Amino acid sequence: MKYKNILIGTTILGLVTFLLPVVTNGTISLAPISREVVSYLRAPSVMPLFIAWYGAFSITLILSLVNIKSLIFSKIRFVIIILLNIYAIAVHVSITGELLGRSGGLGYGGAIYYFCAVANIFVSIILFKEGGLNIRKKDLLKVAEKGVAVGKATANVATNVAKTAVAEVKKEINNHKSDSEV
Repeated sequence: MKYKNILIGTTILGLVTFLLPVVTNGTISLAPISREVVSYLRAPSVMPLFIAWYGAFSITLILSLVNIKSLIFSKIRFVIIILLNIYAIAVHVSITGELLGRSGGLGYGGAIYYFCAVANIFVSIILFKEGGLNIRKKDLLKVAEKGVAVGKATANVATNVAKTAVAEVKKEINNHKSDSEV
């Protein structure tokens, strides 16, 4: 449970970084969602930029707050969180790379963003592995027995269908023979 709290905390911290400067220089300090960044990146408005830049953290937060009891869906959730945070890093690298250009440096908001995304990836991997899939020989035998039963039932149905088809073909052949004799 402590890892889930770390995941929630780093996601919230990652979302808060939109208030912190991402790029700093001697004279400027740019927050990610500012008019200067929007105009420089030629984005239509602040909202699409926020969704592209922080949407992964928003979805990660929602997924980390949802309580899932199923092991399979829980593992799928962690894979989605990992992929979302890889996407977040890729978007952040491309946008900050564009903003940094040849001058300036990564601001502490940008550094915290990277930290949060990487922390989310590692915590999700730990949670994914902790969920452990326990497969016992007894369970495999039950699955095999059910598979054999389904196979036998399918074979019986196929045999009955084939017998019926052969009987119908024989009837048709006999009908054609009797029609041709007349």
